[in-house]
Amino acid sequence: MSVSVLRKRSATQYHNLGQHHMYRRVTWKSVGAQDSTGGKFYVGGIPAFAMPEEVIVRIRTTFDGDITIGTSADVDAYATSTDIDSQTTGTYVVDRPYGGYTTIDLPIYATLTTGSTVGSADVWVTFRQAEPSTD
Repeated sequence: MSVSVLRKRSATQYHNLGQHHMYRRVTWKSVGAQDSTGGKFYVGGIPAFAMPEEVIVRIRTTFDGDITIGTSADVDAYATSTDIDSQTTGTYVVDRPYGGYTTIDLPIYATLTTGSTVGSADVWVTFRQAEPSTD
């Protein structure tokens, strides 16, 4: 006898539906930084039926390249190199993803320019979890 699981909801469900965030520290020497396509670092996943809100990037030490935040299909969908000055320390808040919506779990990545040899940043992505519609 086999048992099958019927999934109607995302694998990630939170106890409340308020604002949530994911966090990742990104450095030039993180795993994968020196591959031929530049460094792509997994920040976290926005769960299905959630609305992304803001990207917050705190440049701790300056980079000698650019940093962008996005998805695997669009590396700067959430924050472009014009939104974040990676050569200047400080905190950058970008609301580009606000109002989007996903019906599947969506991985978010920070990407560094190929050949970066210095730099460190903290990256947060905020989102609101929602219950899927049963209509």
